Amino acid sequence: MVTVSTEHHAILDPCGRLERSGIAVDYVSPRSDGRVAVDDIAAALVEETVLLSVMIANNETGVVQPISQLVGLAREHGVLFHTDATQAVGKVPFSARALGVDLVSLSAHKIYRPKGHRGVVCSAPATAYRSPTASRGRWTRAWSPVGDAQRAGDRGVWSSRSTLC
Repeated sequence: MVTVSTEHHAILDPCGRLERSGIAVDYVSPRSDGRVAVDDIAAALVEETVLLSVMIANNETGVVQPISQLVGLAREHGVLFHTDATQAVGKVPFSARALGVDLVSLSAHKIYRPKGHRGVVCSAPATAYRSPTASRGRWTRAWSPVGDAQRAGDRGVWSSRSTLC
């Protein structure tokens, strides 16, 4: 797995658990302006990489990452792409379908819903890799009118009150 060192703890904590279980995670550092260099991500992707995870907008700095370019890079390497869109939804134009991401995670409290509820939207290609296991709690499959995800023909939403990984 490859991710960025400035990701939210909701991504970094599961990455730590993956590392403790023996899965290699490469953390790419952003440049001084907070944006990750596409070339640095490309250098981190190796043949064994199966997932690239980069948040759209940083929760502390507001920096917006070059997601379209990174999705293209993931496609070139045959890697699934996940983005944490929690900070972006409702603030910057966002369409999972238009970006071509495989997995999108969201947190309800940023869109005026109950705190503690999260969701992951999985595109059709990602379903072959999806394993409904979470670090805590139970996953539930929910067909929910989450706008873009439903119109995009995605397979559904996996949601849990626990951390998703």
